[in-house]
Amino acid sequence: MLAKQHSGLTVIANGHLDDPYDAASVIESGAADVIALAKPALANRNWPHPVRTGQTLAGDLPADLLGPVATVKDWELVSPGH
Repeated sequence: MLAKQHSGLTVIANGHLDDPYDAASVIESGAADVIALAKPALANRNWPHPVRTGQTLAGDLPADLLGPVATVKDWELVSPGH
């Protein structure tokens, strides 16, 4: 809520707000103007419909949805010639 009070800008809340009640409480409290869904929207591509109709939302994302996770190797962080 401090961001809204002191900046006067539109605030977008994101992170762990896939539960519709949590998302609604953030908006209703005035802490944010918009809720952004990332993983919940991918796991439940029609998120607004089940929320409106009281249906159960899917849990976590399917493990293969985003493909393998890339990692950075130590040698990739070293500058050439060092």
